[in-house]
Amino acid sequence: MTSSYNLGGAEAQPKHPNTTLSLSSSSHTTSPSSASAGSLVSNQTSITTTQKQRTEQRRCFGWAARNYNHHTFGGHTRIGNCARRPIGSNIALKRTENGTVHASGLMQCGSVHACPPCAAKIRYQRATEIDHKAKAHLEPGGGLVFLTVTLPHTLSENLADLWDVVAKAWSQIITGKAYYGNKTTTGAKEEFGIVGFIRAFDLTHSPTTGWHPHLHVLIFLNKPITELDDEFWELKAWFRHRWTTRIGNLTGKTVHDTFGVHAESVKNASGVGTYVSKINMELARSDLKKARAYGSRTPFQILEAAIDLRHPNDRRLWVEYVSASKGRQIITITKNLKQMYPPEEVEQSDEEIANAKQEGDTELLINRSVWRHIADRHPKLIAQIISAQQNEGATQVFRIIHHKLWWTVFDTTGDIPQIKPKQRKPEQWL
Repeated sequence: MTSSYNLGGAEAQPKHPNTTLSLSSSSHTTSPSSASAGSLVSNQTSITTTQKQRTEQRRCFGWAARNYNHHTFGGHTRIGNCARRPIGSNIALKRTENGTVHASGLMQCGSVHACPPCAAKIRYQRATEIDHKAKAHLEPGGGLVFLTVTLPHTLSENLADLWDVVAKAWSQIITGKAYYGNKTTTGAKEEFGIVGFIRAFDLTHSPTTGWHPHLHVLIFLNKPITELDDEFWELKAWFRHRWTTRIGNLTGKTVHDTFGVHAESVKNASGVGTYVSKINMELARSDLKKARAYGSRTPFQILEAAIDLRHPNDRRLWVEYVSASKGRQIITITKNLKQMYPPEEVEQSDEEIANAKQEGDTELLINRSVWRHIADRHPKLIAQIISAQQNEGATQVFRIIHHKLWWTVFDTTGDIPQIKPKQRKPEQWL
């Protein structure tokens, strides 16, 4: 991601670097050296420059995306209200073990489709679950085949319709006599020893051919398999025939001979095939990927361009994507795989993952009324506030906030410093 988002910049900095900080006890100049290192100054943690840059870019993009969704879809929608409303009385800025700072105590939308920060949390958790299941299946001698299927598409086709076709075609493939068999014939499930699937929907957009939906499917088999086995090619041929037939019946189009159906075997630490880690990235972490084809873009690349106002059509594409993806599952795991390889922790929904309590040491508290005012009036400051806490400490965060909200004070009387509204004296109410 580029870091070209307008998130406050120099205008959010105080005009005078030696600004006097308003403290709830009294008003005097405060500097990092005048306070305890644990409360006011960020702890020095060894993070490489490249890691810092990537973290800053992701943070800037995430908060810019939330702000863009708010203005595009409105504050009455869940994605338009993500991380804008506090759950409790304070927002906590916490530092994790790796040195990054995040805001805790905010309602998260839990959208794996439309919200980059929530998608990162959810996909990371799903990637962990897939990795666990894949390795647990390979260890005793099971087999894995990674299948990718797609369909012909044109610039004029609607995304929701294409999504429906892909979902319906796959559903027809893994149902009926050809797959399950009957009393007189053996189906593909028994013939190839198919145990279950993990299916992930992926998507890119091309300016010449439009939306390009495709499915990634991890097929679990009851025996090892590689490209050296005839059964591997028989399995691929079966899925190719079924997929091309279903797509032909539903759309009247012909699937590409080379790119329509692709398969590869999966290995763990040794053997023939592709590593689990690479397959895991394809299945679960599409939020980190860039489109491979020239000119093609992933949904989050479209969102990035829309934020930067690169082309008026980008906003229309993003709205179409959000509308078409609403209520749809990105990753699906068959029930038998969930039973065979239960997760190491209690399985959670997308919203539960996004809103799970985040660990870390609390370094600064921001009163809910202050946060809501920032989110409503100055949302571009949020990424800068978190970056300031990570790199410079709570004192600089207060300078940034107080420059915009003169009525805030910096209270250091407690164990954890807090930014809160200034308390009015009784005579001021008269």
